[in-house]
Amino acid sequence: MSDFATKNCHGGLKKGSAWHTEGDITSSGIYLFSSQISVSGGFEDFRPRDAGRSGKRTSQNRLRHNCRVKTTHDITYGQGWHALLAGFMGTESTPAEQTASQGDYLTTFDLADDPSIFWTLCYMRDTSSVAMIRSWKISSIEMMLQENGVGTVSFDGIGDLWSDSSSNTAAEIQALTQYNYESAPWGGGANHYYRINTASGAGLSSSDNQDVISVKLSLNRNLKDRFGFRGTNTPYTKEPYQPGDIDGSLTVKYLGTTYDAYTDYVSKPYKKAEIFFDGSVIGTTINRSEKMQFPYMQADGAIPRGYDMPNNASLVDPEITYTLLKGTAPTGMTGVTDYYRHTSIGPTRSTKWTA
Repeated sequence: MSDFATKNCHGGLKKGSAWHTEGDITSSGIYLFSSQISVSGGFEDFRPRDAGRSGKRTSQNRLRHNCRVKTTHDITYGQGWHALLAGFMGTESTPAEQTASQGDYLTTFDLADDPSIFWTLCYMRDTSSVAMIRSWKISSIEMMLQENGVGTVSFDGIGDLWSDSSSNTAAEIQALTQYNYESAPWGGGANHYYRINTASGAGLSSSDNQDVISVKLSLNRNLKDRFGFRGTNTPYTKEPYQPGDIDGSLTVKYLGTTYDAYTDYVSKPYKKAEIFFDGSVIGTTINRSEKMQFPYMQADGAIPRGYDMPNNASLVDPEITYTLLKGTAPTGMTGVTDYYRHTSIGPTRSTKWTA
């Protein structure tokens, strides 16, 4: 299978119940719009040696099949990408209405260890045909925020097969509930902020606001696919599992005159940070919003870019990467102990995405 990508895809998600089995999106299916879906990989072919010594091969066996699937989305309020986030994170709270009868539901997403959550992903190739991945388990996410631009989030993982759908149709995708598509532009609202201080310090406040040019969040579960004798001739992996730790990092590019990231690099203090942006009001009181909290992080050993190292005096948009860690919940982040918590408020779901 060659690598290929399809842009602006209308699709559907169905939480999987049995690996290597296509789910039916007409039952609890979730509408998903992707700015791009890419599929890569293929079969490994074993070419037996010529036992007849004719110098020519007469057959080959098709063995392991590897399929990587990546979707990319605008960061929008209350859209289907939250389902993929919930599946990757593994722990999702029951949505809690913040104001009676106004449908402003708050949901939190926290990291769990190797959750057994995977998806059937199907999407329209044209007005009548549908491509699908029967089972897809997400191994990594990357969230990108840049000044005066709409943020993006990508999900990458292991799939078992790319083919035409056997049960889901274009009409069924179009019939899924489609939510109000409202993008969340970085820097596009008066309430948007990036805040950082020491993990042991006071709770984050407006005095901790910093001007940043870009932020990149990366989380990776490093899933391992599984092949072997199973009493059947199949080249497809069983459900992948997570054999090691989750790797997480936050890369921040600061406006050089506002934050001395070199101190973080040299002294490597434990830090906490928070990102927040909001959109239009729900009902009459609370706005749509996305909040990212990082309770415990520490600068990497690499010299932050943007510095004139001989005199350590020039600050030109320094960029530094922090490793995300697990620790005691800091002041102002009650219950947030593990790498990253994402909190969303929107009018979309009164039930869990992964229910």
